Amino acid sequence: ITHPTNYFTGNVAAGSERYGFWFDLQPFATGPSASSAVCPPGAPLGSFANNRAHSNGRYGLRIFNHWVPRADPCGWRDPVTAANPLVPAELVNFTSYK
Repeated sequence: ITHPTNYFTGNVAAGSERYGFWFDLQPFATGPSASSAVCPPGAPLGSFANNRAHSNGRYGLRIFNHWVPRADPCGWRDPVTAANPLVPAELVNFTSYK
């Protein structure tokens, strides 16, 4: 998962050698969508609900690098202020087991 502002609902991640759900949030979008105006580490979560991970080699869920959801996603490295507050991220009903 390279950008958290998506909706992940009712999925199962099973049998991988390493990670079930893996948020790999780079400072800016890469590849064909590369842009310094898209900042995944500061992006709020769309939805992550009713997901399950099992039989994965290491973790059912891994959040790699940084994830600091903010009102202004590209200001994720700046101090928290009233103008750019933290935005809660809620992973609802997630189950992970070996």
